[in-house]
Amino acid sequence: TKIDNFSNLSCSFDGVDDYVGLGNDSALYPGTGDMSYSMWFKADAVSGYQTIISPTTIGTTTKGVAVNLLGDEIMVFMGVAVSGQWGVNTGGGTGGGGLLTSGVNIATGTWYHLAVTLDRDGDGVIYIDGSAVLTAAMNPNDYSATDITAAYNIDIGRNVGYFDGLIDDVSIFNAVLSAGEVSTIYNSGEPTDLSAESGLVGYWTFQDATFIDLPAPLPDSWSIPDDSTNSNNGTTSGMGADAIRNQAPDNMEQGLS
Repeated sequence: TKIDNFSNLSCSFDGVDDYVGLGNDSALYPGTGDMSYSMWFKADAVSGYQTIISPTTIGTTTKGVAVNLLGDEIMVFMGVAVSGQWGVNTGGGTGGGGLLTSGVNIATGTWYHLAVTLDRDGDGVIYIDGSAVLTAAMNPNDYSATDITAAYNIDIGRNVGYFDGLIDDVSIFNAVLSAGEVSTIYNSGEPTDLSAESGLVGYWTFQDATFIDLPAPLPDSWSIPDDSTNSNNGTTSGMGADAIRNQAPDNMEQGLS
């Protein structure tokens, strides 16, 4: 059993109104460059849309990247503020509904590592547990030079649907992670410290979260430090004192079998 992993805490989301707000720092958006996302999750339900990380508002007429579950598959949107157009689509089509996996079959009660890499003049790739499950060319209408920056806040756990389950170790990079780098981050199913990784622009591990107990009627919350150098600390909404759980991937001593 393992009791001394780098990660032994995660954040619980109820699928109703829980989320972590990260602010709207432009560093959390792709801008005109590439971007990659890494996160761990364990879903308590696999129906409809459940957002893992996204701007508060996402659509073809807005800008930003949203990473979601859709049923038991993964769906990624990249808005480029062109009506009816996503910046990357399954099969590389000019319309459509973003990147959507097929046959991934996410199961409830199981930890997964998810990585998404977006090479603006190449491919979008979705990885599950260190292996690529979908590769698609970026939209052939060529939005590689579009500045994908918006004023919307970035949130963990909400957008087109609220997430129901546990999320851990969310990170954003302003670069395209290679297949080898994704495999290293997956680390055979055990989260590892990414704070010294090149290109890291946001990193929320939940290990050093602080509970803020406010007098009624003010709502309690958690402060979630950003462990990159950008200090985009998160604040929970809708969550009580039990939001941070003594559970994490590959930490059997924490009740995670």
